[in-house]
Amino acid sequence: MMFERGELKEINGEQGVKTTEDFQELMHKMMKEVLEAIYDEDLTDHLGNQKHAEKAGDDANPRNGYRPKTVQSYLEEIKLYVSRDQKSTFDRRVVKNGNVIFPA
Repeated sequence: MMFERGELKEINGEQGVKTTEDFQELMHKMMKEVLEAIYDEDLTDHLGNQKHAEKAGDDANPRNGYRPKTVQSYLEEIKLYVSRDQKSTFDRRVVKNGNVIFPA
């Protein structure tokens, strides 16, 4: 299991989930955090090095900040800030442009 029940209870206590709207807001925040982490790891795999690591040579393609990206879930749009590479050779594998995550 990804989360232990105690961890989920702690998150619930911190977020104060009492209504359906509270639950939807929590799920939105969690999807945003998980997707940004997935995108970061996907870019790390593409570049072959960790964030802030130096890669010497003419073929160096360092990270080049973040850019906004909007993905559509069945609930709503999720606005992300995702890493990008300097040479713009990275093609995201998880949520491609135009795809809907978690379709109804």
